[in-house]
Formats: sequence, structure tokens, C-alpha cells
Amino acid sequence: SNPIGISAGLDKHGDIPDPLLDLGPAIVEVGGTTPLPQDGNPRPRVFRLPSQHAMINRYGLNSKGADHMAAVLKQRVRDFAYAAGLGDHDLAEQRVLDGEANVPPGSLVPGKLLAVQVAKNKLTPDGDIDAIARDYVYCVDRVAPYADIVVVNVSSPNTPGLRDLQAAAPLTTILTAVVGAAKNVQRKTKPYVMVKVSPDEDSDEQLSGICEAVWNSGVDGVIVGNTTNRRPEPVPKGFVLPAHEEKTLKETGGYSGPQLFDRLVSLVGRYRTMLDQGPPSRATEQAESSEGEAALVQAASYPRKVLFASGGITNGRQARQALEAGASVAMMYTGVVYGGVGTVTRVKQELREELQNK
Repeated sequence: SNPIGISAGLDKHGDIPDPLLDLGPAIVEVGGTTPLPQDGNPRPRVFRLPSQHAMINRYGLNSKGADHMAAVLKQRVRDFAYAAGLGDHDLAEQRVLDGEANVPPGSLVPGKLLAVQVAKNKLTPDGDIDAIARDYVYCVDRVAPYADIVVVNVSSPNTPGLRDLQAAAPLTTILTAVVGAAKNVQRKTKPYVMVKVSPDEDSDEQLSGICEAVWNSGVDGVIVGNTTNRRPEPVPKGFVLPAHEEKTLKETGGYSGPQLFDRLVSLVGRYRTMLDQGPPSRATEQAESSEGEAALVQAASYPRKVLFASGGITNGRQARQALEAGASVAMMYTGVVYGGVGTVTRVKQELREELQNK
């Protein structure tokens, strides 16, 4: 009933999930968090392009560490338990996590979900996949009890080597480890696991490898996508950027803004088609059987993977296009920065009008 979300980046350390939920989205993503605290890149590291309603950031996954975020989220649950009359002790916390307060254990708000993003430390060696997997598992072990969704970030453009982890083999290893850790969370319902992928890795081979890893690891879905290393042409066509924005455009970092939207819709559609073919083994069987029969077999045998769309969504029409392309949730980040606190409410109203006029 509410397919609008807020992407990670506005709340790096899990400090303000409740105010963000109060803005009206059904899903808020906080983080990402890394195992050990890390400073991120030197400042300045975020730049605006006001004429384009766009931004460039190279935060570099600045994080206070998974232990800190876990402590913050744990205290939030304890405070909720106390306010609900359950007491202020470990058992009260566990009762909330087990659903006795009739709220999701992450968001603590009926009908809403809290996603917590996890990532690797910059200093963990790029070539040591086992060490990298341990980084992600460390984070999951600590923050997943307080999350409805765990988001595996392998797509930030600002951590050297991170995007290389989107290849099928390393990604399968990492995601399998994360799914295993999520299943071991000590509460009645386990958090879902999603992987956040880059919009720049967009060849058929790259998409196929990511989808293969998603199916083989048991991940529940994909967030498409993240910021881009590309630099889109200014809009409207022929617009000449002010000199200071031309200079800003040369800054290193991930670009976000409305210019990402058209490619987002295309990517969501391609991921939807590939994921709906089922696991690689099932896709082969489909190729050998009649199309209709294969579709029925796939639908009956495997739960459909979920897609969230993130990239350039600023209004209700764009949200509708992302949903019609195959996403379940349309997420915003830069649109909220430029649109302010009423953005989610406006987009939801525009989306209602879009659907009424259908």
C-alpha cells in the first residue's frame, strides 16, 4: 500500500530512523556500517549541482563501526520495550524482537520496515574473499537482530575494489555467508537479505552473474542501483552548466540525481526479466520445455525475487514507471535532499493521482 522508500546515505550511523520513518516512507535504509570504525574520505566529499538537482559524493563509507550501530539500534528497541510496558531488561528486548509488541523488530512501526546496510572495511584486502565475507558476517551478526532487511553493499564507487565483488564467484561466496548469518539471528522472524548493485555494471554478462549469485546464495532480492561513476549530459538538452558546476562535475565520486532515472528503469526491467527466469539450472530446463509450461513450473517452485529501484526518482510518475518496470519499492535519496521533508508525501500523492488516472 506504500511503495516508497528512503535509500541509505541520509542516516549513515542509524541515528535517526524514526524521524525518517515519520516522513512517510514504508522502508528506510540506514548505513552502511563497516566492521571497524573508519573515517571515510577527506572532506570536502559531497558536492551539489543545483542546476541539475544532482549531487556527487565520495564519502568512502564513513562509519562508526558495527558495534556502535548495534548499540544505537539495541537501545532504540529497549526504549520501545520500556514505553510499551514490557520492562527495561534483556527479556523485554527479546519479546519485542520476537513480535510480541505486534510491530516489525526493525522499524518498530506497523506496516513499515527498517533496512540496515552492511559493507566491508577499506583496509580488508581486495583479493581475500574469505576475509571480506567475514567483514560482512561480522556486521550482520551485530546489526541484523534490529533489522527487517539486511542490505549487502557491493556497489559503492568510493571504496577501491568494492565493485569487483559483483562478479558471480566472489558475490556468491559473500552472499551465501550473509544469508547463513541472517538465518542464525536469535529471533522468531529472520531478516530478509538484499544486495545493492551498481548501475554501471550493466552488460548482460554482468547482470547474469549477479542474478546467478542471488539465486545460488538464497538472497531475497536486489536493490538497483547505487550512484554512478558516469557523468550524464546536462538537462535540458543543450543546457550549459555554470562554470562552478562544470568544475564540480570533475570531482571524483558517485553521481546521483534525476539524470539516472531512464537507465534505472531499463536496468530494473532487465533484472526483472532475468530473475524471473529462475535459478540457472531452471533457466536451462525452461529452454528445453515449452515457454508456458516452464513459467508455471518456475512460479510454483521458487519465490519471486524482490526488486527495489533507486536512482533519480523525484516524482510520482517516475515512481510508477519504476514499479511498472518490475520493482516493488521506489527509493529516494537525492530527491529528498533537494525536495525537503515533504518530498515523500508529495510523491505518494502524485503516485495516487497517476494510478487514478490510469
